Order: sequence, then C-alpha cells, then structure tokens
Amino acid sequence: MLKSFFRLPTGARRLIFYYSLSSIPLVAEILLPIYFFMLNWSLIEIGVLYTVAGIGNIVGSVLIGHLFDRGLQPKWAMATIDFVSGFAVLALIFARNPFDASLILFIEYVFYSFSSSYQTLEREVYPESELESAFSYHMSLPNASQIAGFLFVGYYLTFIDSSVRGFHFILAWSSILYFSSATYVLVFLPRTKKHRFEGLTFSRIPKKLMGFALAELIMILAYSIVPEFIFLNIVFNLTTFTVLEICLTRIPADVAGVVGAILATKFDSNLKGILSSIPLIALSHILVYTLILDLTHFIALTIVALFTFISYCFHTVWFVHHRSVFYRDTPEDIKGTIFGAMTSSRIIISMISVPIATAIALYDPFANFIVAGIIMFSVMPIYMLSIRSEQSL
Repeated sequence: MLKSFFRLPTGARRLIFYYSLSSIPLVAEILLPIYFFMLNWSLIEIGVLYTVAGIGNIVGSVLIGHLFDRGLQPKWAMATIDFVSGFAVLALIFARNPFDASLILFIEYVFYSFSSSYQTLEREVYPESELESAFSYHMSLPNASQIAGFLFVGYYLTFIDSSVRGFHFILAWSSILYFSSATYVLVFLPRTKKHRFEGLTFSRIPKKLMGFALAELIMILAYSIVPEFIFLNIVFNLTTFTVLEICLTRIPADVAGVVGAILATKFDSNLKGILSSIPLIALSHILVYTLILDLTHFIALTIVALFTFISYCFHTVWFVHHRSVFYRDTPEDIKGTIFGAMTSSRIIISMISVPIATAIALYDPFANFIVAGIIMFSVMPIYMLSIRSEQSL
C-alpha cells in the first residue's frame, strides 16, 4: 500500500503529512467539552457556547470571502486557521465562565471559514486518476497519528493530573503543536492558482453535482445532530467513563480510519462503496446508545468502542468514494466557488443544528443518535439517482 503513497505527487504527500500533524492537537479540541464539564458548566451553557461560536463561522464566511476574492492563497488560509487555533486553545486556559469561552471560540470559528481552502488545495494536488488512493491516505495516516494523541492525553488526564490544571497543560501542549503545523504549511505546502470564493451560490453549481452536494449536506446534518459535547455528556457524565476510557473509545475510530481506507479500495465502484457504508454508519448510531443503558461499565465501554469502530470504518469508506465522485465532477475553473458554497452551507447547517441537538439531548440524551441514523438512511436514494445518472456503475 505504501508504494502507491510514494507514487503520489510531492504536493499531495506533503498535504497528507500536514493532515497527519495537525490531527494530533485536534484531540484537545475534541475533548474540550470535558474541560467545560470539569468547570461545572451545564449542557445548556455549552450548547449556547457552541451556537455562538457557529455565528462566528457565518460572520467569517462573509468577511473572509472578500479576502479569497482578492487572491488569498489556500496555504495562507490554512496557516491562519492553525495559528488562530493555537492562540484560541491557549486563551481557553484563562476562560473563567461560558461567556469568556464563547468569545474565544467565536473568534476561532470566524477563521474556520477559511476551511474551503483545504478542498481547493486537495483538488489541485491530488491527481484525478488516483483520487481513491489519495483519499485513502488522506484518511488513514492522520487517523494513525491521532491515536498517539489520544493515548497521551487520556493517560495524562487520568493518571498524571486529572484536574482542571491538567487540562490546562493539554491545552498549552495543543497550542504548541498548532503553531508547529501552521509553520509547516507556510514552509512546505505549494502555492496554487487563485482561489475565488463567492459564498453560497448554488446557481453556479453544475446540475450533475447537485445530487452529491445535497447528499453530503444531509450527512453533515445527521452528524451535526450528534455534536461532540452530546457524546461526551453521555460517556463522561452519565456512564462516568474516565478520560482515558473515553480516549480508548475514540482510538478505535482512528484505527477504523486506517482499516476503512484499505477497505474503500476493495469496492469496484463508488456507488457500491457508498451504498454499502451508509446503512452501517446509520445502524451503528441507532444501536450503540440504546444497548448500553442497562449494561455493566466494562461491557458498555466495549460496545461503545465496537460501534465507534464500525461507524468510523464505514464513514471512511463513504468519505473516500463520495469525495472521489464529487471532485471528479467539480469543474476546475469554479472549484473555489463550489467549495465556498459548500462551506457556507455546512456552516449554516452546523449552527442551526446545535440548539436542536441540545433540545433533543435535554429530552433524552440518547435520542440524538437515533435521529441521526434515520437522517442518514434518507441519502441512499439520492446517491442511487445521482451516480447512476453519471453511469458510474
């Protein structure tokens, strides 16, 4: 498998290495709601916090769009995201209430609007003839590197220092890694053609892409119904897993990213890969949290880890095949517009879904996963119509 990695262009390999590096500090942000729970903030306060942060994302999509229109390089945008994230996680050490944290995340999320730069650079450096291979490494190598991050953070916050002060150390460590990955972007990633961002302009998206775009946005909606703080509320507050145990339930996700990337190459068509993966992702969401209610601690931990593995394994299969068909049908001359429109749409969906997800969780903490699974099933006929119309089978 590694031979095919070295066949990829230098720019593609460097971009994948960047994802492998930047995925490590992301561990601290994934576990950030645990820090808020340690500070005794309520689920409602955390939901409002992330809703406010989402508003920052929308504000950023308007302001930052003008910078892209003026020729901002994707690599500069990517480095800015990491630099701002580095300062944000450092500033969270000094947040004393949800308002402080909301303001910090609001500013960080403003710059998340640069995220369409990732797809723009991928579209340019990943060779069209080897998209499946490129996306397999795009998923597998960062997941492999993140395992080390989860093991370190879980061990440290469980056995070295399980207090708020211990989390402060993890945030400072994460900040240093973010600054390192930003520097790597500036030094090693290639410049590209001008990336033009024009916001939410569905009229410019070719009709053949509309089905794939709609399917992706529905999947984003499903995942957004189960944001990270909802999952962590269950495993940290309700089932009382330690931080190490929570990290151990997330490590199978990273292993699954590697396994799923290999598995994705075994399907002989994009349609088969997509339609085989979605039901298993949906079922893993629906079943896991309805099974752990009356189980012992160890068995509950095992089941969460097992279904996490299944979900992320087939999420990787879906991602590889979805991104491959999407990128092949994305015209080179308006890729910035298309990725910008998709980024704007994801931002809107994510912001709207946070209060909805919080309300569902307050009614029943486990209901979010059932709702998400049902939404996922709805994309299957969309893919069947879209891919068959492209005669991909």
